[in-house]
Amino acid sequence: MSALKLSRIGAIFYVLWGILHIFLGGLVLYIYFTLGTPGMLSFFGLKDAEQLPAEASKITGSLGAQHAANLAIFGTVAIIIALAGIWKNSPVAFWMNLIMVGFADVAFIFAFFIPGYIKGVEGIIGPLLFVLAALFSGAGLLTKAKKSTVDRTQ
Repeated sequence: MSALKLSRIGAIFYVLWGILHIFLGGLVLYIYFTLGTPGMLSFFGLKDAEQLPAEASKITGSLGAQHAANLAIFGTVAIIIALAGIWKNSPVAFWMNLIMVGFADVAFIFAFFIPGYIKGVEGIIGPLLFVLAALFSGAGLLTKAKKSTVDRTQ
């Protein structure tokens, strides 16, 4: 498979990762603004959200809303980098998305997945898309580098 095709497959996985995170960020923000903090926390599985002290509820809601907005922003930026750079097999774009999306997913794994707040398939889709995106876009860069090395030696 050509370097450009591999890179474009990776870009598509980054776009899917971005769409997922824009959707989830928007969904959590919608729930927060329509149902408040208790609705948002019950979305994450907290059963007694109404029993939180009022001040804790406000702070928790604000943190959750900020997190949701960050998810949507990360998703948007990942899509822009994928389409503007990774689609063209850019090493700079590869490293930008690898670092940004990688940090976002590692934080998610430690904050939500490992403690069990989000389980199973719903918790593994984002990291799986990231791994596939990184593998394919990385393979595209390596294939491009090998080809350019072969071309220089001939």
